[in-house]
Amino acid sequence: MKTRAALAYRTGEEWSLDKQLWTIEELEISKLEPDDVLVRIPFSGICHTDLHMITGHLTPAMLPMIGGHEGAGIVEDVGSDVTHVRPGDHVVLSIVPACGVCRYCLMGRSSICDYSTKVLHGRHPDGGTRYRTSTGAEAGQWALLGTFTEYVVVNRNAAIKMHPEIPFDRAALVGCAVTTGFGAAVEKAQVHAGDVVVVWGCGGVGLSAVQGAAVAGAAQVIAIDRFDLKLDKARELGATMLIHADRDRSPNPNRDEVAERVMEHTSWVGADSVILCVDYVTPELVGAAFAAVRKGGRVVVVGSSHESFRSIDVSPLELAMYEKELVGCVYGGGRPGLDLPRNLDLYRRGRLKLDEMITGRYSLEQINEAFDDLVGGRLVKGIIEF
Repeated sequence: MKTRAALAYRTGEEWSLDKQLWTIEELEISKLEPDDVLVRIPFSGICHTDLHMITGHLTPAMLPMIGGHEGAGIVEDVGSDVTHVRPGDHVVLSIVPACGVCRYCLMGRSSICDYSTKVLHGRHPDGGTRYRTSTGAEAGQWALLGTFTEYVVVNRNAAIKMHPEIPFDRAALVGCAVTTGFGAAVEKAQVHAGDVVVVWGCGGVGLSAVQGAAVAGAAQVIAIDRFDLKLDKARELGATMLIHADRDRSPNPNRDEVAERVMEHTSWVGADSVILCVDYVTPELVGAAFAAVRKGGRVVVVGSSHESFRSIDVSPLELAMYEKELVGCVYGGGRPGLDLPRNLDLYRRGRLKLDEMITGRYSLEQINEAFDDLVGGRLVKGIIEF
């Protein structure tokens, strides 16, 4: 069986539309293994994390690699050991195929299942690949998915059955961005009614964190970004105050100027929580978020970073004496098998807005243009249509 796909052949590249760093070609799909599920993908979401594979901020373990990790579709075929879904079922795809039996799954923390550490490998849990190029070379799957293709082969634990009335393009967003950001607010930041919450970075993940904070009852949601398009969308989705990271700065030689703006707005108390959703987290940004949170408050680091960063710029004295908390967050910090269906149900009941997040649609052949729009701040959440 053959499928068209967008692949990355190089990493460590500075983004440029002229380079056409995503390559479209036809791949051969191998015979399904017992734990495999073959899914036809009508739509795939576009996420900044896919770009990190090309730039080298997240280094793939193999190349070429099929990009994409936000998808939903229709089951076409299943391996011999798959019983929870069958051909014709509608499924949303999880970037963590939680095993259910490792230490973390048994603790109820399946977002950090042992398989979560293998998302950069490109290979299935059995160590094999399911795609080959026209030259016979193996092609990996980003985040154990690779949704920039018409037909995707996933591990059975990555295919989560969903209600057939939910549109596939909306469901695709729940596969990563929405679940990550919403969970960062309700699970990791533990937003309470009346809280002041800062969401720093308003892409797909950040906008979902804005919505999570609003749903949890935050009194104020302060959105920070460099692009007006994203700030306007944040206001539409529940933000009560907008800070443009380049224009709305309050000079202070001893504190980040954006953090200073947050402190001014909160009468020098600080936010109850700061959710750091920028696409690329630096040590300095962690320090800025830490400076903007109150005593006893919590900073949640969501965005990806580079493995070469070995320290962060925070005050140990404030960490201890002010009882500030600094926590990481992978995939919303919850349980994908429960959280993805929950988030889809929130959408069906009108509590979670997904339609409003989509600001661009592209064909597979336009994928390089789509990422150029993402880099240029002209896209909030994009969809590839097959």
